[in-house]
Amino acid sequence: MSISALPPTGRPRPVQVVVPAALLLLSLSLFAADADLIADHHAWLVDRPLLAEAVEHRDGMLNAVMTAVTHAAEVPLLVMSVLVAVVLGRRARSWRPLVLIGAAGAGSVVAATVVKNLTDRIRPPASYWVVQETDFSFPSRHTTMAAALLPLLAYLVARQLRSRTAVASVWGAASALVALVGASRVYLGVHWATDVVGGMALGASVTLLLITVDLARDLRAERREEA
Repeated sequence: MSISALPPTGRPRPVQVVVPAALLLLSLSLFAADADLIADHHAWLVDRPLLAEAVEHRDGMLNAVMTAVTHAAEVPLLVMSVLVAVVLGRRARSWRPLVLIGAAGAGSVVAATVVKNLTDRIRPPASYWVVQETDFSFPSRHTTMAAALLPLLAYLVARQLRSRTAVASVWGAASALVALVGASRVYLGVHWATDVVGGMALGASVTLLLITVDLARDLRAERREEA
């Protein structure tokens, strides 16, 4: 296999690069705004009521579901992503899917860990926890990984589809799963809501950067062929 371009849905166009690049800037801006809100100690106005609301609506069955969701959002999600990338790569005879998934997984973990250690934000009180955690709170690493890997999987799968309905369904499912992972972290009491927002923005930034680079490469290859 080679690291050649995957078969895109249609000929690559400049707008296909501009859109994820613009969304990347938006995600980075959201992350910066969220971090600034936390640094200014104004996040409590949002975080405390949302955590209290989540705790108030807990029940045994939902606890089990959210615990399963949050445990699935790290190693199981990474393993599933690698398996999907291998299948797509074999079909396309390309290493590209596996390289992208590897970069998204590693990039999201490193980015979240670095920010955690720089900010040293304390988690909610342990009395609220349904599961045990150890390190700092901002951003949610589970959410960061989900927001990086799931949209990238949607991107890779959507490139193989021709139906707009199918493409929209894939992207919709990825977005819903990211939101579910983020909600599970607040529901389980181990993260503030602004930790989750920061994780979503950071993870999305990682995957949007990779998508932008990937599409730009396709566009350059297409232009070389036309020259």
